[in-house]
Amino acid sequence: MTVRRTGAGVLLGLVASGCVYLNSLYNARQRFDDGERARIEGRSDEARVAYDDAVRKASASFRREPDGPWADDALYVLGRAYLRLGDHARALGALEAAAERADDPAVAAGARLYLGAARAQVGDHARARALLDEAVRDLADTDLAGEAHFWRGRLYLDEGRVGEGLSDLNRAQQVDPRLRIPVEFQRLAWGIAADDTVRALQAASGLLSDARAGMLADSIGALVGRAARRWGPGPAAALLAPTRTGDWPPGPRDRLLMQRVALLAQAGDTLAVESEAGWAAQGTTPGAEAARLVVAGIRLRRTEEVADLDAVRRVLLPAGGNPDVAALAADIRRVEVLDGWGATDDPLAWFVAAEVARDRLDAPRLARGLFLRFASEAPGSPWAGKAILAALATTPDPRSDPALRSGLEARRGDPYVAEARSESPAGPSLGDLEARLDGIVEALLARADAEALRRDLFLRGADTLGPGVS
Repeated sequence: MTVRRTGAGVLLGLVASGCVYLNSLYNARQRFDDGERARIEGRSDEARVAYDDAVRKASASFRREPDGPWADDALYVLGRAYLRLGDHARALGALEAAAERADDPAVAAGARLYLGAARAQVGDHARARALLDEAVRDLADTDLAGEAHFWRGRLYLDEGRVGEGLSDLNRAQQVDPRLRIPVEFQRLAWGIAADDTVRALQAASGLLSDARAGMLADSIGALVGRAARRWGPGPAAALLAPTRTGDWPPGPRDRLLMQRVALLAQAGDTLAVESEAGWAAQGTTPGAEAARLVVAGIRLRRTEEVADLDAVRRVLLPAGGNPDVAALAADIRRVEVLDGWGATDDPLAWFVAAEVARDRLDAPRLARGLFLRFASEAPGSPWAGKAILAALATTPDPRSDPALRSGLEARRGDPYVAEARSESPAGPSLGDLEARLDGIVEALLARADAEALRRDLFLRGADTLGPGVS
């Protein structure tokens, strides 16, 4: 038997279907609005999740009734969400369809605005300009007036129309204060591209003083990297000078602060590096751990005595759980143990300690002293010449150390010295000496590791010392 649905049944079915459809569209709008709030407030991860949800819900709504009365609204939500996610190709398709199909003038005008933005993003400047000019005119008294000026300002700057572009950006921020962060970011990008250091510094200061800009940390870092390639590391580092005093969350703040430290190091400003890294090291964030490694590296490079290594270890202790910190601390312990053995057991331990200081601690002054101590205490060792050559290599200008060079003159028959002078060596071959030395070094390092573990200096000290950088 065939059962026919009554008119009332059909009507109820349509109402139920419509409710599901409208509910899906309502949820899509809500999630897009959630994304807008999160974006403006600097919560980038939450914004992306919300926009993804809006895409999913708007797509479901549109697929359910692609020819329904609310399809244009679904496409409008979908296109804007794609634009915020950076998917410009999909944004173009959805916004074009929304603009063509919209029977609500507000939806049609908004779709054309964002369609102009999407066209600008893909380089279609001519059609983008027409749409954005229209948006600035038609949306002047709406909530979208700021966005219209913002996108047209970006387009003008891309086209080299600087005065008009900056004027539009200023107007965007005046009309809609929520656009302050994206406007400042565009000013920074333009200032770097135009080599306008004053405007770039002003924009960077504006961004770094506002916690909401933390969501742009990686993008700001990329712009600063571009500035470093154009202007050099020093001026680029100046863009990040306000990082320390800003109110950013620790993660993005520390990333930019460490970028500033790296740029200052490239510029050779050691005092500023230690100051900035020392400030960043106060705390327990991953950025603080990285900063402690920087401070330790600076101090190691100017360390001349083994006794000074304890001060470096105190810098590292609060970050002991970091694998890089633990490895550096272990190498410090190796040098300390080997130095003690050099005085009481075998002078060759000084040579091994010097190689660890040079190759793993990056402490050239300390390495130089240890190499020379070995050569002085064991002048008859077959590796004394190698130690003197190594000490010379760690001297900024070997020609300025006549005492070392005269010491080499006295060892003209030494195989290592002869090799360095391209002369015929006397005595054992270098291959035999290196093979013997490798075995001795391996054995001494194994013993040193066992002794360092027994003493457990690092782990015992970590329980009692405070987190400060002294």
